[in-house]
Amino acid sequence: MLISLTRTLILYVVISLSLRFMGKKQVGELEPMELVVTILISELVSIPMQDLSVPLMAGIVPVVTIMMISALMSFVLLKSTKMRRIVVGTPSILVHEGIIDKKEMRKNNINNNELLEALRLKNVTDVAAVQYAILETNGQMSIIQHPKDKPPTASELSGDVNDGGLPVMVVNDGKWQDNNIRALGLGRGWIEEQARLLGVTDVKNIFLMTVDEQRKIFLQPN
Repeated sequence: MLISLTRTLILYVVISLSLRFMGKKQVGELEPMELVVTILISELVSIPMQDLSVPLMAGIVPVVTIMMISALMSFVLLKSTKMRRIVVGTPSILVHEGIIDKKEMRKNNINNNELLEALRLKNVTDVAAVQYAILETNGQMSIIQHPKDKPPTASELSGDVNDGGLPVMVVNDGKWQDNNIRALGLGRGWIEEQARLLGVTDVKNIFLMTVDEQRKIFLQPN
């Protein structure tokens, strides 16, 4: 019993330290790759935890190896937008201006009942009141209502209402987001001009730049 308890405690510490590298996320917020890592770790440690004839290192070595691979993949995904799009995917807009995108619904295997349930969980009962419903890469649904259907903020009560729509990322850590730029009907030249007006002459020096439908810009240099 003492040996079993000791092995369990050691594996518990190893798992806790390993999962710490995945950051502070709840299970429902894990991306597909992170969920796979979590499942694999649970399977690997269950064997030496239950079977005392299996060497303890047979559980520790695979766990550490998986976490090293996970850390390497996280670094690659941080540096490569194209690789992140392949491994993690991209958010999908399921509803835009009260219109359901059937193509995106089929692509993500979501039916109308599931969509309406997700809206109700956000206290939204009318699809027509939805400006954007976005399925994020972690499976969560983001709901953005039209300004007239949102609870008013202090600035809106004072008469200052600005409906700029959804801010879209056009530059991410010095890299062009060409798909988003085309979706906005813009070009790189316009983005570069606006960046120069805000004091940044080289796109590589932009950490984050977003543009909404009213051409409102957010820019943060590196």
